Amino acid sequence: MIRQVRRAVGTHEVRSVLAGGGVTANARFRREIAAVCDAAGLPLRLAAPNYCVDNAAMVAGLAGAQWHR
Repeated sequence: MIRQVRRAVGTHEVRSVLAGGGVTANARFRREIAAVCDAAGLPLRLAAPNYCVDNAAMVAGLAGAQWHR
């Protein structure tokens, strides 16, 4: 994902970067995307780690509940 952000920043008129979801809870990801944005002079908006959850667990829970109906 870092590679894609770096490519987008280099080829488009990006004004800021916003990221969310499970991967953004990862400390290494947060450091690397921050470095890309710092190098490009772009503001970075990340959700607080406690809001960065993986939807797969929720989808699996819902599927299990519906399966048992």
